Amino acid sequence: MKACIFDLDGTLTNTLESMTYSVNLTLEEMGLSKITKDQCRVFVGNGARVLMEKVTEGSRRHRCFKN
Repeated sequence: MKACIFDLDGTLTNTLESMTYSVNLTLEEMGLSKITKDQCRVFVGNGARVLMEKVTEGSRRHRCFKN
């Protein structure tokens, strides 16, 4: 075997806390509302692009309702 690749999406390790932290840093940079770990858990599972699409859509919607 020359290589071994792992997809650390929570199957082998619990990465939810660090993923939530990273997502929230990105949202902060974009001027959008942060999400909770529970919200991030719902959005995880279909890759980074889908995660960020769902997160930014949800954050924008939340911000609209807050105002």
